[in-house]
Amino acid sequence: MADNESSGASGSSKKKRARYNNSFRSEWSSQFECIRASRLGESHAFCQVCASDFKVTHGGINDVRKHLNTEKHVKCAKCLESTSKAVFDKFKVSTGNHTDNVTKAELLMQGFVIEHNLPIAVCDHFTKLVKNMFPDSRIAKDFSASRTKSTHLIYEIAETSCESICKQLEKKWYSLATDGSSDEEDKFFPVLLTHWNQGEVVTSFLDMPVANNADARNIFQAVSDSLSAKNIGFDSCVAFASDNASVMIAKDKGVLTLLKKENPSVYGMGCPCHLSHLAAKRGAKELHFSPEVFVLDLYYHFDRSTKRKQQLRDEMGFNDQETMKVLKHVPTRWLSLSRCMERALKLWDGLRSYFLSTFYDDDPGAASGSRKKQR
Repeated sequence: MADNESSGASGSSKKKRARYNNSFRSEWSSQFECIRASRLGESHAFCQVCASDFKVTHGGINDVRKHLNTEKHVKCAKCLESTSKAVFDKFKVSTGNHTDNVTKAELLMQGFVIEHNLPIAVCDHFTKLVKNMFPDSRIAKDFSASRTKSTHLIYEIAETSCESICKQLEKKWYSLATDGSSDEEDKFFPVLLTHWNQGEVVTSFLDMPVANNADARNIFQAVSDSLSAKNIGFDSCVAFASDNASVMIAKDKGVLTLLKKENPSVYGMGCPCHLSHLAAKRGAKELHFSPEVFVLDLYYHFDRSTKRKQQLRDEMGFNDQETMKVLKHVPTRWLSLSRCMERALKLWDGLRSYFLSTFYDDDPGAASGSRKKQR
């Protein structure tokens, strides 16, 4: 009995085998050209061929090798074999080669999707639509860029564009700007660089790293990693723009303070929009009414009544004004207040005629009560 107890005690006293998680290593990118660091963190790797992230915590480099042999990766790799690496060459004047003309059309379509922020699923429809739009065109007939191919083309354009930006920034001054953008799960920090290029000042989007633990040190590290990966140093940085939150511009522990340790000459600009908003807000206190309350009451006065809307349209027609809607102000800083006030001023003659000719049939506090209910 005692032996059993002692054996049981010794068995329970045995320590469980420690488990160690692997993390992404930068040398994998040299060994495998399509593998890059993932925005999801060191526990993942990113495959440029598949445009997807996968975990490497269990097997490390073996997880990478397994991914390269998956059916999805092999299929995507074959799809990319026919895609030229020098994609921007296709935007040049055509030399008459039919294949190049088709590729150019496909790339121009991807540029349109990117510029207007369209869903990539649009490409599935457009590939079929363009054949019906131009049935006598050889280029339209051979046009083939559905969502899978379009995704790879967009990633290729992005990489080439990033290389072009880095080349423009060689030995040139630039200013850095970033701000947190909350997504459903991750907190992104877009990295924007303002610099001089071909006789004008331009702002370029460089990267959008993730920093879920959004304290000053993690934000600075995420931005620093993005710049160092592109061989861009802080030595040429002349200014830093951000909002006026303490995590960004705090004197002791802000991102700006950490940046000044790398380059003491960096000038912190803050956000001019925030500063303008604070100045306008202070100036509005001298008015005899609240602009924000005015535009909210104005919108909710017409919101639920088709009769009032029709009466306003009639008055606007009487005053030879273009019929326009009363805009709804969303009380998030200054983002819509200016547009709503400008629209109210454009409608002023019609609004004045409406309120002079139409006395309230409802309680005078109806608009205010409706606004409070909606808010």
